[in-house]
Amino acid sequence: MRLFRKIYIFLFLVVILVLPSCNRIEKEAYIIDTRLRFNIEDVFDSGLSEDWHIDRYYLSNPYENPDLDYYISSSCQTNGYIYYISSGYKPMSTVCGACEVLKKDINTGDITKVYSYNEEDNRQIPVMKYTEDNLFWIVEDGDNWDLVRYDLKLGEYRILESSNTYKTKVIPNIEASDGYLFWYIINTNNKIKFFEYSIQDDKIEEIKEKSHYLYSYFDTVKCTPGFMTYLTREKGEIVINLRDLTSNELYSLNTNSDQISYAIGNKNYIVWIEEGANSTLCVYDISTKTLKSINCSNNIIRSVAINDMDILIDFSRIYMEEEGEVSRENSGIFQFDFANEVLSPVYLSDRDETIAWLDEFSGKFSINSWKNKGQELMNGRIVLTN
Repeated sequence: MRLFRKIYIFLFLVVILVLPSCNRIEKEAYIIDTRLRFNIEDVFDSGLSEDWHIDRYYLSNPYENPDLDYYISSSCQTNGYIYYISSGYKPMSTVCGACEVLKKDINTGDITKVYSYNEEDNRQIPVMKYTEDNLFWIVEDGDNWDLVRYDLKLGEYRILESSNTYKTKVIPNIEASDGYLFWYIINTNNKIKFFEYSIQDDKIEEIKEKSHYLYSYFDTVKCTPGFMTYLTREKGEIVINLRDLTSNELYSLNTNSDQISYAIGNKNYIVWIEEGANSTLCVYDISTKTLKSINCSNNIIRSVAINDMDILIDFSRIYMEEEGEVSRENSGIFQFDFANEVLSPVYLSDRDETIAWLDEFSGKFSINSWKNKGQELMNGRIVLTN
């Protein structure tokens, strides 16, 4: 009997040691809270930082059908290429007559077609992501959607999941990093499920939280190189979870708030937006356990991107008209210097330009740009390098 007991204990220890797991690290240490207030109007007018180099790449579609009106939408970038979506609509209509995934060589300027849907398909691609020589996108026709993996090396198109699988027409937001794809699903019962797909294992798994309830706005799964951030709710408060995709460790930070709408993190910082009477940007230094928050008064924070050294913020500048109506004049990308508590503009759009989708790749930052040049709409990708 003692022999069996020893064997059982030995096998139990082997299972515990061998089974892969997500090691949760709860950080309940004291947070030093520094609250900063910037006059965004003054910051907008303070002059651009000279530490940043700006490259602009214009995007077009050489395969356009002259009978359709074309628009450039979602794009993603590697060191050598920009991948983007070009959609052609019938005039004065929402019918999509062509939807194409295109690739632009940054060095040569050459544009080639990766994949396309025709008029019979009437399908559109609202979002696309890149990781490790694979493109992932959602394609939808207004009623149903598919989650697609496209292997750029093999030229292989494959549907991973669809609206029929989950019995929901709510289009998921997707994020990708380091060979992983992540997405939320909100089913017909408004129950949230969280999934990950591994390119290496070619396998979809559900991420289950036992002690937390999953919590989701539209855009709360975020990836940076080597890390993935998502939100959960515990005892009425939102918890930010930062997962190291290499070690599989999970760092959980209780925000003492129930109004978080956006969070992103890496090995140095966790950054989130707290909604309320005014939007507040919160930046948490993991090593020093220091929190610095920025009150943004009457301005909107649209997105945040970070790398190992820099924190960039996409602000929308707001003006109040005499009648009390809100008028947004332009937007800007700002750098927040955590140590010196300085907010400075890196890139400012003008009245004729719209910018969106601030993102990070290979240590650089990029944004999509739409600019009116007379009757022509110029589509571009702006790359910011420090």
